[in-house]
Amino acid sequence: GNGAVELYYDNSKKFETVSAGISVTGEVRPTSHLVMNNADNQIIYLGAGNDLQLFHDGNHSVIQETGTGDLELCSNTRIMLQKDRTEALAKFIPDGAVELYYDNVKKFETQANGVTITGNCDINGGALYLEDNQKANFGYGNDLQIYHSGTESWIKETGVGALYIAS
Repeated sequence: GNGAVELYYDNSKKFETVSAGISVTGEVRPTSHLVMNNADNQIIYLGAGNDLQLFHDGNHSVIQETGTGDLELCSNTRIMLQKDRTEALAKFIPDGAVELYYDNVKKFETQANGVTITGNCDINGGALYLEDNQKANFGYGNDLQIYHSGTESWIKETGVGALYIAS
């Protein structure tokens, strides 16, 4: 009376009631759905310091990393242990970059001054738009520039050497 209820499997405690709710030792394997629908802002905490949180705030669904690490989405064809993740899909770094991966190779990264794309950038069915005086630069020293000043269009060679236009 006025105490815990304890359930055991093979003489090992697996489930008990506690003052805050229940405590489970081991895995929880629902055969259907795991439902938490009594109110919005009910948080699922994961990690020893509750570093990963999953919740719905009434308007948005949120996956939040509150610890010291990054939020990473990884994939594999089988269930892996935490330190054995095999293929990065995306990384979300607090106060830093968002990184997107293809076949575990970083292809897109946000930076303070814009984005970096590694590989080809195929614009299929669209166009590349630059505002007036925004330059498309080519070469390590920005040796070739193409831009529109607002009144004039420019193809400008700014490095050493000649500018060739051939057909």
